[in-house]
Amino acid sequence: SQEGGSVGITSGLDYDSLRLDAEYGGDLANDWTYHVGGFFRTGEGPRDSATDVEEGYQLKATLARKFDRGSVKFHFKRLDDVVPTYLPFPAQYNGGGFSEVGVDFADGTLLEGFTDCAPRQNDAVECVDEGFEAEMTSFAVVADYDVTDIISVGLRHRTAAIEGNFASPFAAIAFDDPTNGPSVQIHYFNTKLDNLDNSNTELTVTAELETFTATAGLAMMDQDITTVWNFNEYYRLLDANRTPYNTGDSVGGVLYGNPTWGNCCTRLYDYEVEAFAPYLALSGTIGDRLGWDVSYRQNDYDVSGTFAEGAVLVPLDVNGDGQIGANEQEVPTIGPSSPYNYDQDFDSWSIGANYAATDSVALFVNYSEGGGLAAPDRITGNLNGDGTLDDGAGYAEISQAEVGVKWQFDDGSLYVTYFDADTDEERAFEVTTQEFLQNSYESSGVEIEGDYDFGNGFGIRGSMTFTDAEIVNTGSGENIGNTPRRQADYIFNITPSYATDDWEVGVNFVGTDEVYVQDNNDLKFDSYVVANLFANWYVNDNFSVSVNANNLFDEDGFTEGEEGSADVGDFVRLRSINGRTASVSLQYDFF
Repeated sequence: SQEGGSVGITSGLDYDSLRLDAEYGGDLANDWTYHVGGFFRTGEGPRDSATDVEEGYQLKATLARKFDRGSVKFHFKRLDDVVPTYLPFPAQYNGGGFSEVGVDFADGTLLEGFTDCAPRQNDAVECVDEGFEAEMTSFAVVADYDVTDIISVGLRHRTAAIEGNFASPFAAIAFDDPTNGPSVQIHYFNTKLDNLDNSNTELTVTAELETFTATAGLAMMDQDITTVWNFNEYYRLLDANRTPYNTGDSVGGVLYGNPTWGNCCTRLYDYEVEAFAPYLALSGTIGDRLGWDVSYRQNDYDVSGTFAEGAVLVPLDVNGDGQIGANEQEVPTIGPSSPYNYDQDFDSWSIGANYAATDSVALFVNYSEGGGLAAPDRITGNLNGDGTLDDGAGYAEISQAEVGVKWQFDDGSLYVTYFDADTDEERAFEVTTQEFLQNSYESSGVEIEGDYDFGNGFGIRGSMTFTDAEIVNTGSGENIGNTPRRQADYIFNITPSYATDDWEVGVNFVGTDEVYVQDNNDLKFDSYVVANLFANWYVNDNFSVSVNANNLFDEDGFTEGEEGSADVGDFVRLRSINGRTASVSLQYDFF
C-alpha cells in the first residue's frame, strides 16, 4: 500500500557468500496494490567446503485489494535454493573438554564436494551433490468479508508443489586406523524428496457480540510425502585433505551400502496425510479489567500409503562405469512394501485469563492440553501388518500451565512467566542410534523478558529462561530421573545498544548453561556465551551501510553429540556452533 522498495547486497567479509535482495510495491488501478520481492545468493557459506554449496533464489509476489466490507490477497512464491547442512563431525575427548581431530570447530566440515550415487525406485540410479536442495512453487489466497456489522467470514488457502534432496556426510564412526591413523567412516545421508506437495484450507465465521467474540473454524490439510532414503559408506583420513583410503570391499574409499548399520535405511516412504480439524474459540471481557479466552479443537488425521524398509542386496552398477566393482556386489535396494492405513484423533484445548490490576500491571494465567501427529516415517515399528496403528501410539501429548505478570512503564517493560509442562513423546525411530525412543518429561521454570530505555540513545532488551526438566519415563526403563539431553538449566539473550539519528551500534549476547550430551547424564558440553556485534550507518534518507559480526570472540560451543560417555582419548562426534563470521550490507531504499 506504500509506493517504494529497496535493493541491497550482503557479502561475507571473512567467508565466501554473496546475496542480493530486492523488493518493490505500490498502487495499481482500481484500488489494487502489489508487492514483489526476492533474493539471489551464491557462495560457500560460513564453513569450509570444497564447492559453493549456497546457490539459489526466491521470488515472492502479492496482489491485494480492499473493499468496503472486506479484502482479498493473492500470494505467489517460487523457491529454488541449495544450502549446506552441517552434521556432527569427529573430535576427541580430553578429560575436560574436546580437542579437534582433523576438523576445525569454528569453520570445519566433512563437506568434500561429494557426488553421491544411490539406487532409487525401479533400479534407477541418481547422483546428487552435497547440500539441502529445495524447490517450491506455491499459491495462496486470503480473503475476509463482513457479512453484517457483527458477522464476518474468512478464507485462508495455500497449495504448494515441493520437491528436493537432502545430501550431507554424517560421521558414523571415528577411529584410529592402525595403518592410516585418525580416520572417519562417513555414512552419507542421501534422501530424495520426490513429493512433499501440500494443500491447506481454513474457513472461519466470527461473531462480534456485546460481551464476547466467537470464532468457529474448520482447518483442512492434505500432505503428500514421497521420500527415498539411502546411505553409502565413505572412508577418509582425518587429515587436511580428507584423503580417501580403502578398507574391506570399498573402492576409492567408497562402499555402496552401509554394512556397519546392517545395510539399514535404504527406504521408500509414499503416503498421504489428510487432516480435518473443526475448532471454536471464545474471548471476551468481564468489567473493565478482566479478559478471558477459551478454545477447543478436534484433530482428525487419516494416514494412507505404503513404506518399504527392508533392503534387498543386489549387484548393481551404481556409479555407471559399466562394471560391477567390488564395492557394488551387495548394494541395498528397496525391498517389499507394507501399508499405512490408520486414523489418529485427539483433542486440543486451552483456557486463559488476563487481569489488569492497574493501568501498567497485569496478571495472566493459561492452561492448555494438546498434541502433535507423529511423523509416519518414524513410527513404522508400531504398525500392524495391515497398516493399522495401536490407539494413541501415533502422536505426542503435552499439557502446560502458565502464570505470570506483565509490567509496562514509561521507559520499558518487564514480563515474568512461570511455566509447568508435561510431555509424552510418541515411540519413534532415531536413525543415528538405530533405536526406538519413547520418553516422557516433566519440566518447570521461569521466563523473564524485558527492555529499558535509559535515554540519550542508550537502551537494553533481553530475556532469560530457567528450566528444571526431568525424564519421568522411557521405553527401555533406563535414564528415569535424569535431565533430558541438551536441556540447559538456563539460557539468556541480552542486547544493549546505542542509537542516534544517523547511526546505531549494539552487541547481542547469547548464552547457555552446560548440558548433558545424552540422556544417560555422563558426558557434558560446557556453558558458553557468544557475542554478536551489529552497526548501522544511515548515510542519508535512502542509503545505509550495516556491518555484522557473529561470534565476535570466536567462542567454541557445542549443541549436539552422539556419545553419552567417553574416556580420555576416545573419539566422539559433535556439532559445533559457527566461529566468527563478519558481513557487510549496503541497502538503497526507494520512496
